[in-house]
This record gives sequence, structure tokens and C-alpha cells, in this order.
Amino acid sequence: FAVEVGVGAAVMVDLHSHFTKCEVIGYLAGKWDSITRKIIITRAFPGITLLQGSDAMQEAEMDPVSEVVLRSKVESCGLQVVGWYHSHPTFEPVPSSVDITNQANYQLLFHDQSSRAYPFVGMICGPYDVRMSRTVSRMYYYYVESPTTERTAMRLKVDYTPEIARSFGDSGGGSGSSDPADVADVTSSSSSSSSSSSSSSSSSS
Repeated sequence: FAVEVGVGAAVMVDLHSHFTKCEVIGYLAGKWDSITRKIIITRAFPGITLLQGSDAMQEAEMDPVSEVVLRSKVESCGLQVVGWYHSHPTFEPVPSSVDITNQANYQLLFHDQSSRAYPFVGMICGPYDVRMSRTVSRMYYYYVESPTTERTAMRLKVDYTPEIARSFGDSGGGSGSSDPADVADVTSSSSSSSSSSSSSSSSSS
């Protein structure tokens, strides 16, 4: 399936990840279109991690009470939970074996029987990895191909679309692919694309 991410949701994840050098966790919300087979992510909902101290430096687990509250908030906004995110504060944002297991379990939990799909995305934000060549966060999106058997993690490419943060139906305007994506570049490229579109419209009129 295809994945579109509102820039505002990515920025929220990045902001949450910069609050601490412990792992953070939360939900990604939007909608799953079973006809076009597309996940549209419009908002990020920061959660509370259950782990504290040194355990929280390299692992994140959602507090059960926080999870109930987050799901309620998502539903009250007329959205669906379509993914989860967490951070790898000081190390490479690629899924660990624990991350893959968690992702597989989430996919089974949010299985869409009507379309026989597992429309649930994992996202990892890496804000403080000192090995990065630039001081911008890296975003890694992934999916488990066979959640019931082999549980093989696959990296996903996503389109960043500023307009979908305001409307589900409008997918026009600038977009950028993540491979890997960093929020600073995505935001600036989206702004440039929007400005170019405005200039073109003015010239044609």
C-alpha cells in the first residue's frame, strides 16, 4: 500500500523526540482507504512511556493508561490509529528485533479483514545520532511483510504532503519522498514547491 504523511505530523514526532534522550513513543493517526490501498497520516499523538531510567534509553513501551487515552483522543478527532512511532535518541533509526515484534503485533491488532490488509505503519525518529553528517533528524518508516510467520521488516517510502494536514481529500501540492527523510529538508522542500505552484498560477493568469 501507499503512505502519505502530513508534514505537521512528522514535525510533531521530531519535536517530541527532541524533548529527551530517552526513547519516546506515540500513535500516528489519519485514515486507511481500503479502495485505493493508501494510508494517510495527518496527526501524531505523543504518548507516555512505561519505562524509566536506563531502560528507557534503548527501549520504549506505551503506558497502558496513556494508550487508552490516546485512542480516545484519536477517535474524538474522527481519525483512525494507522501507525505508531518511537525514537532512537542517540543511535541509528532502524528497527530492532523488539521493534519488529511490536510492529507485527500492532499489525495483527489493526488487521482490516475486509481488505485482508494490515494497514499499520511503524516510524522511528533519530534526533541525536552523532554519526549523522547533518544536524537534522532521520525518519525511518517500516512494515512487517509477514506478521504471522517470518516477520520480515520492510522499509517504506512515503510521500510528504502539506495539504493533507488540512484536508483528507486534497493530495495536491508539493511532496517529497523519504529515503531517508529528515524533517528540515521535507519542510523546506514543501514550502518551495508550494511557492513555485503559486508563482506558476500567477503567471498563467
